[in-house]
Amino acid sequence: MLYSKNFEELLENLNDFAQWYRSKFKISIEGSRLQEVIRLIKKLEDARKNNTLQEVIYEEGMENLYFPLYDAGSFPIIKEAFSSYKLGPLRKKDLEDIIRGPFNPFDEEKGTKDVTPRNKLFELFLAALIKLAGIEIIAFDDIHFEINSRKVFVECKRLGSANKERIENNLNKACDQIDKKIKTCGQKNSRGIIALSIEKIMPFYEQNKALPSREDGSTFLKNEMGFWFKKNYDFLWGKIIDRRIVALIIFSRYLALDPSSNMITTHNNTIFASRTKNRLKIGDNNLVQAISDKMHLSIEGY
Repeated sequence: MLYSKNFEELLENLNDFAQWYRSKFKISIEGSRLQEVIRLIKKLEDARKNNTLQEVIYEEGMENLYFPLYDAGSFPIIKEAFSSYKLGPLRKKDLEDIIRGPFNPFDEEKGTKDVTPRNKLFELFLAALIKLAGIEIIAFDDIHFEINSRKVFVECKRLGSANKERIENNLNKACDQIDKKIKTCGQKNSRGIIALSIEKIMPFYEQNKALPSREDGSTFLKNEMGFWFKKNYDFLWGKIIDRRIVALIIFSRYLALDPSSNMITTHNNTIFASRTKNRLKIGDNNLVQAISDKMHLSIEGY
């Protein structure tokens, strides 16, 4: 999936998001990360008009552009999906959290509240993608939806390290959370999905290299994610013992430059991976296929 709105459109979308926050939820963006993101997008749009985009990229530092630009694409999608929702299913604290936190995620301190804003942003962004695919969200803890009369619980984890022990800890926590939710809901045919954001562990821009073209950026992201997934497939499923967890969603993004429009574009790539078919019950295989069809994601596995 490619988000290639120009900076002017993106700036308008972000301002609409901020207005939605103020009018509907009484949440101010003053002093927030979102306010800084809007400032940055305006600066990039001015630079695009003045043909000084590369100078601004150098001035800001690409590391300080990467993740704020990722964030910039997430907020409007959340508004698009949930503009009709009221507080209740949407929790005000979550809405307040997602616009705050460190500007650069590498400034997040592990084990502190620093990680909460982008954790929640990933949850709400993925929930928005699911909702826009036509699947109704029931609750936001992390994500709870229903399809084909079966409840599905999604636990979202942002990986901050490629260290396998830390990845295993995240998987174990997600498995425990899904187990508790399935037991609490009382429906034995409920199932779980673990969603992993691997943005922070993917290779990205090198300071002295130009941004790749749109085509090269898209290919790069797919290749890097495919390599990581194939390398870790057996490890990931080997740690997920609970057969009620039927799929993994693996998500990342990458930036590229579209020379024709002098625009920075954001590439999103999602891998939807099930257990191999002979390890899934027929009903579970049908469930995974139904989710795949709705979200227009091919099912991958090795």
